[in-house]
Amino acid sequence: MLLPYLSHGTGGKRYVLIDRLKYYGYTEDPLGKRTEEMTLPELEQTFINLEYKRETAWKT
Repeated sequence: MLLPYLSHGTGGKRYVLIDRLKYYGYTEDPLGKRTEEMTLPELEQTFINLEYKRETAWKT
């Protein structure tokens, strides 16, 4: 069956993003939602936003 493999893959990506965000010191959003409670799209968008802020901080 392919379905369990796919769900494991996206779950793995979630945990990778959670670990990366924790490395940057991000554990919850401004409203208090913890990274472990976020969906994969929320984690991806948060990571993209954080990376953008870090890049622009280096340029200024």
